[in-house]
Amino acid sequence: MLRKYSSSYGVIILAMFFVLFLPKSFTRKVREKTASGLSPFHQGITFLRAGFLSKASGHSSSYKVREEDLDKLKVRNQLLTGQLEAVKEYLLSDERLDHQINRYKELSKNKNLTKKFLERREKEYFDRLTLMARQVPAKIVYRDPAFWSTAVWINVGKKQNKALGEDIITIDSPVVVGDNIVGVIDYVGESQSKVSLITDASLTTSVRIVRGSIQNKRLLDELSVLQEKLKFTSDIFFSKEEQKNTLSILEDLKENIKESIQERYLAKGELKGSSRPLWRSRKEELNGVGFNYDFEDVEGPARDLRTGESLDGKSKEILIKEGDLLVTSGMDGIFPAGFHAGIVTKVDPLEEGAISYSLEAKATCGDLNEITSVYVLKRMQD
Repeated sequence: MLRKYSSSYGVIILAMFFVLFLPKSFTRKVREKTASGLSPFHQGITFLRAGFLSKASGHSSSYKVREEDLDKLKVRNQLLTGQLEAVKEYLLSDERLDHQINRYKELSKNKNLTKKFLERREKEYFDRLTLMARQVPAKIVYRDPAFWSTAVWINVGKKQNKALGEDIITIDSPVVVGDNIVGVIDYVGESQSKVSLITDASLTTSVRIVRGSIQNKRLLDELSVLQEKLKFTSDIFFSKEEQKNTLSILEDLKENIKESIQERYLAKGELKGSSRPLWRSRKEELNGVGFNYDFEDVEGPARDLRTGESLDGKSKEILIKEGDLLVTSGMDGIFPAGFHAGIVTKVDPLEEGAISYSLEAKATCGDLNEITSVYVLKRMQD
């Protein structure tokens, strides 16, 4: 009897070793087939979840409406939402291009900025606009439970490259939402591709601190988005008058936010994810390492790590503080310069003898668990 069990365990161990030593190309193909096969179920679950949540909220906010009428309205709403999503993908591309152009126009009006500074920003905006003009919209179709917080599968691949007549969807192609990075493609299949998210600990992004008018601009953008959403969400207000007053307050708040503060580009470092496989994290946690300003560059002089004083003695600026914006520097060869990566949430105290800061940040792309649509950019040239 003992020998019988021993032989069974031996077979299991051999099978495990066999799986571990399978070629990487074979395992990736298996994952692609799995993603392709399970994506309809994933989308169906997402659809049912959305319907369940909307039903739960409907009972609390619209208790006077008969349940059967409410269900009919929800079904019609879901059908219309599905039809509008395809149109939105194209409209949002044009809107984001206009947003980038208007953003540069506003920046150029700031008289506090030097000519060289504006020339650098002009090149940065031009490069970004060129990429965004050729971006490919994609839908998230599958998430592997074992890698929930580190990777997703999208519904574009080699087939779309053939239709476009050029290779946009390739390994190391950046994946973004608006100005915010989401991740990078690390495998391209025929009709699906795998995206490593910025929360993956194996993905390293070169970033630097930006402080000043760009933070105010980001706040203005977020207020504008909130304003647009509230225009079409009347059921959370007691009356139309309350909705009108709320929108008016937001408009006044936007007017009070000034953009006269000059942008300052400060400490440089690297940003990594804090991936947690098998856990559906509700936070986009990022870890920053190696932040300092030891060497001068086109954005300014080198600065003392602790005091922030420039080595020429002409200025003093704290290198990192909570609320600072982290933007891509383009030094990693993956993400182009100028895209938003994170917001600093914590700066670790400097230890004795330390040569750089460490920090914690949250991703600017929003809740990665809720993102359903992304855009793929052409890979940076080698």
